[in-house]
Amino acid sequence: MKKLVILLSIFLVNQFAFAQKGHEIKGKIKGAVDGTTVYLAHYFGATQYIKKDSAVAKNGELLFKGTEPIPGGMYLLVLSRDRYYEMVLNEQNFSFESDTADFVENFKTTSTENGLFYELQRFIKSKSTEANTIQQMAKLRGDQMQDLMVRKRLAEISKEIATYKADFVKKNEKTLVAKFINVTIEPELPKVLPLNAQGKPDSSWLFYRYKENFFKNIDFTDDNMVRTPFLQKSIDRYMKELTLQSPDSVIKEADFILAKAEPNKEIFRYCLWYITSQYENSNIVGLEPVFIHLADKYYLSGKANWLDSAATAKFQQRINTMRPLLPGLVFPELIGSDSLGREININKLKSKYTVVVFYADDCGHCKDAAPKLVEFYKTAKEKGIEVVLVDVLRNEAEWRKYIGTYKVGKMVNIWEPKMQIDFKERYDAYTTPTTYVLDENKKIIGKKLPVEELGKYIDFVEKRNATLKN
Repeated sequence: MKKLVILLSIFLVNQFAFAQKGHEIKGKIKGAVDGTTVYLAHYFGATQYIKKDSAVAKNGELLFKGTEPIPGGMYLLVLSRDRYYEMVLNEQNFSFESDTADFVENFKTTSTENGLFYELQRFIKSKSTEANTIQQMAKLRGDQMQDLMVRKRLAEISKEIATYKADFVKKNEKTLVAKFINVTIEPELPKVLPLNAQGKPDSSWLFYRYKENFFKNIDFTDDNMVRTPFLQKSIDRYMKELTLQSPDSVIKEADFILAKAEPNKEIFRYCLWYITSQYENSNIVGLEPVFIHLADKYYLSGKANWLDSAATAKFQQRINTMRPLLPGLVFPELIGSDSLGREININKLKSKYTVVVFYADDCGHCKDAAPKLVEFYKTAKEKGIEVVLVDVLRNEAEWRKYIGTYKVGKMVNIWEPKMQIDFKERYDAYTTPTTYVLDENKKIIGKKLPVEELGKYIDFVEKRNATLKN
């Protein structure tokens, strides 16, 4: 999370500059509590929003007014943490009114964009209501024939919504709302598939055709897309669902997206920031090379020219830490002392696998992980797995207390009394616990796995190795 915040702050510095024309948006919302501060905020990705203006409700009335225009995008009218409504901002002067009892049905406006947007919202709402009603009735009846009819009608409703969206985009193609809705329309695919070498319909061809056309409806030249949830959702789906999760494949597709985005500075900046944030601390083992590639090719090469020297230095420092710890490399030598004062070199331990856990004796997560490690070790040792616990705080009394309290004494416990190792910089142990899985040659085969997943992961490695041998 810390790294995500750093990258976000880098993105937002000096984000936009606008002509001095101003904006004035008047609203009236029945049900808005007097004295409540209502925010006008644009999406930043699918799960974050950034406030651009605010107004205090008085008799349900709101006034958003300023000397600068508001940048276009998909906005949220935020009444409270759990009550907000979407709007399309592409006009600087308009009014609207509605009712919190049913915001969509009661919405009225002088805004062309929002008039169209809520017309679409009402249609989709009516069809969703119909679909829900049909599903509820089907549950009550439980009839097989009825079930077939329900599925048929639900498919028809889905098609009706898709047709309505497509017609909506064609009729209103010059509007921002149509551009946004167009992103949600699935690429059209041939209904008849070519045959493969075995004379059967080639489903893989359909997949690659779908992937090839996936970004067809996204305008990478329009920086308004940054202020919507659609760009992030599209990147997520393409990178996580349509791309093989191996370093080479992910790097190839990341470069593909960034090449499409490069002509528009703000789109490029967002795509680079977002993709990088996903792979600095990926929850998929082995994808660290993606982050290093992005840093080398874009951030450290000068292509991310919005970064100042301090931010660039942070990237360089991060890469310097990560590069020696990539999967397949030998774990950097680590020598510590055990409870009897004996020197222990982790890299010289004889074991089929070595699990190294960096922990802090005052860390709550480390304390929670200790019983899970004890349970794991009951069967790990007999499988040729050694577990090494490395205390990063180097307080001997607390270290010994932790070993006794959490019953981890049967594992290899070491600390580093000479105070010569920077665990964060040398072993990327910025958070605790940080885990590594090493093979018999002390090469890194896993990193930052949750303690409870260690057994499953090593079983997976064993099965994969057995398959490769056969």
